[in-house]
Amino acid sequence: MQPTTLIAILSALATGHALFLAAYLWSYAEGRRLPNRLLAALLLALAVRIGKSVIITLFPESSEAWPAIALVGLFGIGPALWLYSRAATSSLFRWKAACYLHFLPSGLLAVVIPWMPDAFFFWAYALGNSHLLAYWLLSIRNTRGTAVAAITARWLFWLHLAFLPILLVFILQLFINSMSIYVAVTALAAATLYALSFLALRWRSALHPPSGTLLSDDPELLRLGRRIQRVFEEQKLYTDPNLTVAKLAAHLQEQAYLVSKAVNLHFGKTFPELLHAYRIREAERLLQSPDAHHLSIEAIAYDSGFNSLSAFYAAFKKIKQTTPAEFRNANGIS
Repeated sequence: MQPTTLIAILSALATGHALFLAAYLWSYAEGRRLPNRLLAALLLALAVRIGKSVIITLFPESSEAWPAIALVGLFGIGPALWLYSRAATSSLFRWKAACYLHFLPSGLLAVVIPWMPDAFFFWAYALGNSHLLAYWLLSIRNTRGTAVAAITARWLFWLHLAFLPILLVFILQLFINSMSIYVAVTALAAATLYALSFLALRWRSALHPPSGTLLSDDPELLRLGRRIQRVFEEQKLYTDPNLTVAKLAAHLQEQAYLVSKAVNLHFGKTFPELLHAYRIREAERLLQSPDAHHLSIEAIAYDSGFNSLSAFYAAFKKIKQTTPAEFRNANGIS
């Protein structure tokens, strides 16, 4: 048996193993399912892209459709890797409709490939490699500085490292179209898939994160805190006198307990304290504004989000150590 054929057979077995592992991860029901399903999608995209090199190595005269199919897989690898890294590092990450947009190039290619001219394939593969590189870098950036279990951090480190030689060979394959490169791609990909499978078996707990675990510095919790600050400052939701955690959560399309935790983490306040702080800041602005000199103290209280004058006076005196009327007079507005 020729060495090339032996390498191709071993690579075919590795590709089949990746598909088997993807099926296992997709169907695994314990713990958080989303990270495992995204990892399964990543393995599937890799198997599709690498499978092309295996088939061409074994059957050089095979159908010209394989490069087209592999192109679809190539554009799916990067988004799957990035979304998996987010799900693996944050217990708050959830699949949303917007996540499908990351796979839009891959889906569009699946539709238009039959009509693509042959000359376009080189540029499509070049764009696909750039697409993968960009998502690989984004994925690495996402995992840096995140507080995760040590075993998960090791797994993600080796997962990202494994993509570096694959990326380099994919790029090299663009410019050197020879059987030796196809053999190198299949051999390297097979070795990488086997290595990742070995690490996955060794660090099984990294692939089966428990559900319900929430770290105080979870990156998604930090992002949610920034979102709350943005909607408060841009949309002034705090001026709604009936605003509650549940109402804010519905506006953000998040769960109320997560909003409460994000407020505590990002602002260092409880939700009622945050509302009072923003409302008093708004009242302070109105009390100092010449454009609002015609407004009564009561009107300013209601415009700032308070539902009673007594609550406004109590909150203002507590925070500013003076009454609203005294504050207005001290700023020359009467």
